[in-house]
Amino acid sequence: MSTIKIKKKSQKIKKKSQLVKEVFDSVANRYDTMNDIMSLGMHRLWKDKMVNSVHFTKNSKVLDVAGGTGDIAIRIVRKEPSAKVTVCDINQNMLSRGRDKAINSNQINFDWVCASAESLPFEDSEFDYCTIAFGIRNVSDRKKALNEAHRVLKPHGKFICLEFAPMHYQNEIFTKLYDLYSFKVIPKIGSIVAKDRSSYEYLVKSIREFPTQADFKMEIEERDNFQVTKSLEAFKRGQLTGVGPGEGSVKASLPDCHTDFVFSVLAEEFGLITCLATLMLFGIISARLLYVAYRENELFNLLVILGISIQFITQFIINTGVTLSVFPTTGITLPLLSYGGSSLLSSSIALGIMLSFSRNQAIALKFRERVMLVD
Repeated sequence: MSTIKIKKKSQKIKKKSQLVKEVFDSVANRYDTMNDIMSLGMHRLWKDKMVNSVHFTKNSKVLDVAGGTGDIAIRIVRKEPSAKVTVCDINQNMLSRGRDKAINSNQINFDWVCASAESLPFEDSEFDYCTIAFGIRNVSDRKKALNEAHRVLKPHGKFICLEFAPMHYQNEIFTKLYDLYSFKVIPKIGSIVAKDRSSYEYLVKSIREFPTQADFKMEIEERDNFQVTKSLEAFKRGQLTGVGPGEGSVKASLPDCHTDFVFSVLAEEFGLITCLATLMLFGIISARLLYVAYRENELFNLLVILGISIQFITQFIINTGVTLSVFPTTGITLPLLSYGGSSLLSSSIALGIMLSFSRNQAIALKFRERVMLVD
């Protein structure tokens, strides 16, 4: 059964790849004109905002995937002239149009590469930035494309994506107007201007089938153990003594770094020595919890103590194990260190209860000793 599913998925991917190639072969000559008409020129403002939102460092290497039109590449070098931009697109016709546009804009230093986003012909960790505008929804295998983007990016590189997506809210009137424009007006414009109705029916459909922003964000974060990869990079960068408090970069790219992956932040900013000291401290606390359980005589109290001890120790082991890629990502916080009211509060209450039990045990022990002396 699994073999059949894999074959069907492979056939579906191949079919979409061929369809996308045919669509952009057909619309290449009128692509810019159609974009202006369909978006009323708004796509130019969206692309401007995308590029202006990024601080491109001097002499940085940028890969613009699905960038055959050259729009993003031209905007990048206008903002940062020292940037070295490589434009990659699976469609040669789109690349030819983009090259002509770049020459007309007096930009002749781009590298133009005809290749798929799912199989980029570049070395690992080659680029500082990877951009893709209105292209990821046309990729047959998004997960593979995201894996490739991560592979060619340097350890602290940035992935910047601009894309249409379905509305994540519902407004009946707006939805009806949007559907009317999307499914009736745009294909009609395509048939008149580009002499191709079916290609624009596909483009509209591809927007509707694309995940919402929140879902796509999760796809990026879950890509090929993205969180664990970033976590291990933090340990590697921190080395023995760390890069210094507040100087770590993993916080900017690692989701939930203040909760699930706070140990990674500790490793990067304070180093391996501090991590080992933290592990020793947690080990001492865990040993003390088990010692309190060992001394308890009342069954109910023993069960409470064991429950708190097991929870504390299990959270500690799983959280640190996740950051070191021993366990899969679980969403379990690190007691006492993870930022967040509920996590810190529950850990503090649990340890407070344990301290109370330990104190009562000490009082009971002294009482028994006094009784024995009297006897």
